[in-house]
Amino acid sequence: MKRTASALVIWISLAGPPAASAQDTAVVFLHGFSGDAGTWEAAAERLQARATIVPFRPAVDWKEGFETQARELQQSPAGLLPASAIAVSHSNGGLLAREWSRTRPLAGIVTIGTPHQGAPIVTNFGKYVRFNGDGHLAIAAVFDAVNDPWTCCTWQWIVGQITDAVFLAGWLTNAGFAKTAIALGLDRTLPVLAQMDPLRPEYLEQLNSDANLAREAFDVPARVGVTSIAHNFYWGGPIRAAWPDRGDTYARYRDAGVMALDIGAAAIVMTADLEDSAAFNLANRMGRAAAFLGAMDDWWCRSVSWPGGAQCWYNDTVVPVWSQDYGRLGAASIVIYGPAHVQEAGRDRAAVEEVVSDPADILAADVSQVLDDVLFDVLTRMMHVPPR
Repeated sequence: MKRTASALVIWISLAGPPAASAQDTAVVFLHGFSGDAGTWEAAAERLQARATIVPFRPAVDWKEGFETQARELQQSPAGLLPASAIAVSHSNGGLLAREWSRTRPLAGIVTIGTPHQGAPIVTNFGKYVRFNGDGHLAIAAVFDAVNDPWTCCTWQWIVGQITDAVFLAGWLTNAGFAKTAIALGLDRTLPVLAQMDPLRPEYLEQLNSDANLAREAFDVPARVGVTSIAHNFYWGGPIRAAWPDRGDTYARYRDAGVMALDIGAAAIVMTADLEDSAAFNLANRMGRAAAFLGAMDDWWCRSVSWPGGAQCWYNDTVVPVWSQDYGRLGAASIVIYGPAHVQEAGRDRAAVEEVVSDPADILAADVSQVLDDVLFDVLTRMMHVPPR
């Protein structure tokens, strides 16, 4: 018993929370894809300064299936915490919290941006990869046409004028997609991905079954799901998903590339000799490149919103609202507008621009400042954690 207690003390100190009183509530902050013990560090410390909590920030192997992650979590010092412990979780961490509650009771579960019904981007990833690849071939084809010694260079000056804008737009779209794919683990085959695919619903069906939801409601007295709609989620696609703080600015850079290609193509078509096939070939290639960049937002929205990509829904740049909605599964529900998916674990103080829905009246009237305020009100008003 002494060895176990010592291990718990060491683990707490490594995780970083300062000393707390015996009355403080243990709150386990669970990360999602590509996360670690540091994911929640900043938000946990800010919340500890405001509410009587002692934060725990365990790291789990997020690549494994949720059953394996839950066993790992239960076998860690977190498994020794009392039944009064609360789990605050981001993204896949919410599914881990729910799976963990099958092995031990919890006083509460808070999920933020969690794909309770699956993540359509897992289903649609391959299709978007092909779209992205075809688009960048279209951009490269513009410069190939200019550099072709047999047809170049009557119109080279036009492409020269727009090269920087087009190159930046292409780089942002490709780098943003790659950064997001790597952050979500979509660049590899992982056991957990199969459990998140809405078209392979075996795991999600049993997690969301009537029997398990009844068990969850009994074992976890307080459950809250925070659904986030990203600021301007429909503009910027993977660019906003990768860099939400600069999403508007980078989306404008991308749009400048589209405009440059369209204007250049129009200038060629209006002034070229009708028999100048090379000119019209270049204009056609510029039009195709512009069409790719212009279609990116719709493609991304549909890819993250619906299996097969048939619809575009409100989303946090990665998970659609219909999948984030824990309220459909019996929990209290809050819908906010502002934070993108990568901002929801609170490394920075993400702005909440609007509280869209709060039917249980969980939030204070002046909550719509930052995401910390939402979590503070959930803990103090719903989970009954006393403020400091």
